[in-house]
Amino acid sequence: LLHAYWRKWPGKRVVYTPYHAASREIFQSIDNFLEAKFPHCGFVVERSSIDECYIDCTDYSDGLVDRGEHLAHQLRQHLLEEQNLRVSVGVSFNRLLAKLASAQAKRDASVYRVKTIVHSTCHDFLSSLPASKLAGLGQKGPELNQMRIALQINDDAEFLSVMQLQNFTPKELREHLKLKSDAVAQQLYDNCRGNCSLQVLPVSPPKRLGATSWVADGRLGLLARKDSVGKGEVVVAGAGKWVFEPHHGLSKNIPGPR
Repeated sequence: LLHAYWRKWPGKRVVYTPYHAASREIFQSIDNFLEAKFPHCGFVVERSSIDECYIDCTDYSDGLVDRGEHLAHQLRQHLLEEQNLRVSVGVSFNRLLAKLASAQAKRDASVYRVKTIVHSTCHDFLSSLPASKLAGLGQKGPELNQMRIALQINDDAEFLSVMQLQNFTPKELREHLKLKSDAVAQQLYDNCRGNCSLQVLPVSPPKRLGATSWVADGRLGLLARKDSVGKGEVVVAGAGKWVFEPHHGLSKNIPGPR
């Protein structure tokens, strides 16, 4: 986690205490709802971040995705009424597709903000989804463009889709995308087909998150650039694909996480 501050900024620095408190209330509200309304359905809830979780509702849904979708609407309405919070929910038959569906729901302003992917719609969904949306590929734009050129694709889309990644073997994926291991390449090979063997586990994210804080006399724009030049010790992608790097003379490190 990166904090970058401009010395001349008139406002206060970000304080995350209320955000952590709200997070605890929301997850407790989810647990209470599931236990009260479905006491014997064996839900497994995995907190993956401060504002995101996975729910395995296999026992409740009996493998039927439409029952999972019904649960999503109920849970979303509960959080709206009790916490005055609107949430996006992705529903599918594995955690990878549920995660991608949830991200799609955030971009879609349609009613309910619940996105469901079933087997019959999976092909079309992956065909329309940029490959950069898969975990680990967000910063692989140049490599993905080269792969698109290699396939000689002549469509109107300006991106390589998740479905088009299926044209490459695990070995080719590792070589083109400079992946760190064969295992990572195999996982990507499976993921671009909509397959995911990862289970939802009843765990919480780490309580501590490392942070780097910078202060600068100049504008923050001097600390950010649209592409990484590989200089400095830390490269962090932020909103709008900005990349922050430490630059001598413009910033200094504050000892310890803040």
